[in-house]
Amino acid sequence: MTRLLKPHVAALTVLLALLLASLAAPDPAAAQAPAQAPCCSVTSIDPSTGIVKAHDPGGKAFAFKVRDVWRLKELAIGHKVYVDLQKKMVAIQAGDYCCEIVEIVASPPRVILPGLPGGGPARSGGSCGEPVQQRALSDTCALQYSSMIEQYRLKQRYEQFQTLMTNLDYDRDYYRGAIVQCAIWDIEMALLEHAAGEAAKKMPSGLSKEQAEYLREYQEAVDKIRSSVPQIIERDPRFLLPDKVDVAFQGFENVSSFYRAIKITPEKAAAKIDDCYGKINPEMYERAKRYVANLQEMVRQATTLAVFRNNLRAKAQECWDKQATYYRVCVDWARCKASEPQRVCKAPGS
Repeated sequence: MTRLLKPHVAALTVLLALLLASLAAPDPAAAQAPAQAPCCSVTSIDPSTGIVKAHDPGGKAFAFKVRDVWRLKELAIGHKVYVDLQKKMVAIQAGDYCCEIVEIVASPPRVILPGLPGGGPARSGGSCGEPVQQRALSDTCALQYSSMIEQYRLKQRYEQFQTLMTNLDYDRDYYRGAIVQCAIWDIEMALLEHAAGEAAKKMPSGLSKEQAEYLREYQEAVDKIRSSVPQIIERDPRFLLPDKVDVAFQGFENVSSFYRAIKITPEKAAAKIDDCYGKINPEMYERAKRYVANLQEMVRQATTLAVFRNNLRAKAQECWDKQATYYRVCVDWARCKASEPQRVCKAPGS
């Protein structure tokens, strides 16, 4: 039996030796393709956009987009990355080409001029790096701002607000007649006559200095809403002053706080009008009730719109900053190309 197994054992021993030898031998293809070394150093990281800038040992700068937050967290200034210029891709770790190159900027060659040590930057040809990244960031921010306008349904809300103001103006005389005929006239009810925002030529008699100030601020707030909000809705945010956004939405805050300031709410005013039922003609009663109901809805909408103030102003400021950065780089690029900056670069707010 032992003699019969010996040939098989010998054959298995030979096969095992060949297998081990094949595993230990280097792959010829791998030997011919040494591992690529990282070539370029990270110089800046923008966590808000995922744009990372780097440069190669020769000084050529480029930017790439990191879409994954966890990858972005792996990066730090000075981190070495791998670059495949043919595919326009960057790997943060060897072999993991995850991030596309969005801009390559070649440094302008130096031109030696007589009497000028080191010369100056070239002013022609393809050596001027076009501000593609800065323009893309500015355009992206503008789209995000426009999306916020749509998300908040700002245009529809403003149109509803305008309709309420028109209806208030239409019914105001009936309200005034009701509070006088029904003998429920008092300072608070008189102040509500001006809630349509029409600047009073003459303040109601009997107002305290504080109440008159409340009314004046309220009327100014409504004027700001009417003049500023349509521009915010329609205008390109790249040319919109952040302070203008702030002023417009501050108007909504002032409208929503007016009733707290004068210590009467539309609900309390409605209860007073209810007491007039049967004491004044039906049309006057119904339209006085509608006047107060529209006041109530206007306060509700103004309160909602006031909440959007900080978000919209922050985004407007962000877009303004990105547009200002693009404009500054664009001016340098235009001069490098021997073009007139005012013809090719749009200044923020212009």
